[in-house]
Amino acid sequence: MDGNVVYNWEGGAVHPYVTAGVGMYRFHTETGAREGSDTKVGLDVGGGIEYFFTRHATMTGELLYHKVDGFNTPITTFADGSFWSFAIGAKAYLGR
Repeated sequence: MDGNVVYNWEGGAVHPYVTAGVGMYRFHTETGAREGSDTKVGLDVGGGIEYFFTRHATMTGELLYHKVDGFNTPITTFADGSFWSFAIGAKAYLGR
């Protein structure tokens, strides 16, 4: 679960944007008979580009850094749960 604020720059077909937010991060591990999970609050910050190839359809690319505290597993404790994510996708805008 995550909530973000996004600011984008309008400008033709290419719309770059920045984003930041807060969310709940759940880590789950399973090693043989041992299983466990941990949930932490974390922050994310990043940006991306939305490319309009038609008036109502876009391709997106986004890079985010997620800052999350350490978490526990059945085997060990991780001092830092932070990570990077990269996503690409498509959007369709409904309307006229």
